[in-house]
Amino acid sequence: MKFYLMLFVTVITGLLAQLLFMQYASVYGAAPQVMLVCVIFMALRYGPLFGEIFGFAAGLVLDTFMLSVFGVNSMVFTVTGFVYGSLSGKINEQKLGVQLLLAFAASCLLAGMLWFTSAVFSHDRAYGARALMAIPVYTTLLSPVLIILYRIWIVLVEKWSGTANRA
Repeated sequence: MKFYLMLFVTVITGLLAQLLFMQYASVYGAAPQVMLVCVIFMALRYGPLFGEIFGFAAGLVLDTFMLSVFGVNSMVFTVTGFVYGSLSGKINEQKLGVQLLLAFAASCLLAGMLWFTSAVFSHDRAYGARALMAIPVYTTLLSPVLIILYRIWIVLVEKWSGTANRA
C-alpha cells in the first residue's frame, strides 16, 4: 500500500514540476514533458502492464490541467508506457544515448499528436511550429537529469515501502 501511495505522490510531484516548467521555463511556449519522462522511466523499470497503467493515470491527471484536447496525453502516455515497458530488460536504459533517443522519440510522438489534434479540433492552432519543435528538444535535453532524479526517488520509495526486491 505504501508503494502505491508513493506512486500517487510521484504523479502529483511530476504534475507540479510540469506546471512549474510551463509557467516559468518555457521556450517558444513549450515546456519539457516531465510527466512523459516519468512514464518512460516507470515503464522501463516495471514492464509493459505497469507502464501502460501508470502512463494512462499520469496522462489523465495531466489532461485535467492542460488546455489541449482532453485525452491526448493519456493516449500518448499509455502507448509510450506499453511500448517502452516492452523494451524493459531488452535495452540498457542506463546509457545516455538510449535515454536521449527514448525521450526524443516519445516527445516527438506527443508533439505530433498535439499538432494533429490542434489542427483538427482547434481554429487558433494552440501550438505553433516553434513550440512543437521545441518540445522534443527541450524534453530530450532534460531527460537524463530527470531520469537520475526518478531513479533516486524510486530507490528511496522501494526501500521505505519494503518493495525493494520488486525490480
